[in-house]
Amino acid sequence: MPDMRAEPSTSAPAEDGAPLADAIRARERGISLLRRANRWLIGLALLLAGALTGLTAHAFHANPASAQTTTAPSATSGGGASAPQLQSPASPPAAAAPAPAPAPAGPVVSGGS
Repeated sequence: MPDMRAEPSTSAPAEDGAPLADAIRARERGISLLRRANRWLIGLALLLAGALTGLTAHAFHANPASAQTTTAPSATSGGGASAPQLQSPASPPAAAAPAPAPAPAGPVVSGGS
């Protein structure tokens, strides 16, 4: 007599599990794509931040005071008179006297009507 036990069929569970497996693979591909896109966006953001930093540092760099040159007005442009040179004061300015403390205004009432 042949063995009549039911053998589990491998085709039936595979057909039922196929949509689930496809969905899992699609989700994994989507997550992988998002990870890759995030890496590219982070890299581009860092590159752009570095480029803007370099651009602003070049455009707005501070010049040391000794590197700035001043030109005296030429005799042909200003009527021949030379500009007076600034000199430092003979003595430093005196410190101002402290201001008197204000008088108290009375009790403070918030929201009273």
